[in-house]
Amino acid sequence: GGPVPTPDGSISIAVAIPHGRDSVSATHFLNQSPITHQEYKHPTTGQRVVVWQEPFRIIGEEYARGRNDLMRMIINSEAEINWTFDYVFWMDDDTLPPQDVIPRLLAANTRIASGLYFQRKAPYMPVAYRATDDPLYPNRYWVIADYPDNALMEVDAAGFGCMLIDMEVFRKLPQPWFRWEDNPDIKDYQ
Repeated sequence: GGPVPTPDGSISIAVAIPHGRDSVSATHFLNQSPITHQEYKHPTTGQRVVVWQEPFRIIGEEYARGRNDLMRMIINSEAEINWTFDYVFWMDDDTLPPQDVIPRLLAANTRIASGLYFQRKAPYMPVAYRATDDPLYPNRYWVIADYPDNALMEVDAAGFGCMLIDMEVFRKLPQPWFRWEDNPDIKDYQ
């Protein structure tokens, strides 16, 4: 029993959009979003890729709680529609990705792929980080300020403003999937 893969073997993607307390008008961005109601071909396998018609949304004061609630909504909806999602595409409510963002993230051929985007306040640094190997600064992350244009690169941490994650990652992890840790060191620049 339980949900099964899509009947025609296509890849299905849920869209998750958490709305924070400092949200800009999410309706504005959703109405402009090129990712809803779209079908694509997987860039390497050629399989049909279907983006679920309605984004899963939640408004919350705290992103970790909201993201956990969104994941529960997505998993619970699988029982209602009687098939499983293959991926979840996370998009912040103030992010407007390019129209081909999903095929580009799928082309990375990895369980987790993030689009490069930037902080919304000066100095507008990328929301992508590398862990430092300096023993004097354990658990410190440096912003990746030097990155190649239109190329894949491995990172140690990235924001969820534009991220595609294989649902198997969530199926294998215990809940809660997200928790908030205040880490002032993550703002350091390299």
